[in-house]
Amino acid sequence: MAGEGVQNMIARRVTDDLIIFSGETSLSRYTKFLLEQKIAESHRFVKPMENQEEVHDSWLAAKNARRGEQGWLDGLNEVIDDALEEIEKLKTNVEILEGAADVV
Repeated sequence: MAGEGVQNMIARRVTDDLIIFSGETSLSRYTKFLLEQKIAESHRFVKPMENQEEVHDSWLAAKNARRGEQGWLDGLNEVIDDALEEIEKLKTNVEILEGAADVV
């Protein structure tokens, strides 16, 4: 994969340009230059991870907010269920009253 066609030519050009840019021609110095570039890239990757505590706190806040919303929805469902039970009781009372009125 790395040694095929146009991609290999582009990689070689980039490598040559890096050698020219760095001013280093010996292999050990060039390798050191590439390693320093890799280290710098790793630092850029790791730096955001240093704020793990902040990310963790944000995650916990979102989780707690979700729990709060779920608790609110559960409470709302309870109120709805209570209202439906009350409606059923009232319907039963109306039927009883209608039945009593038919008897009289």
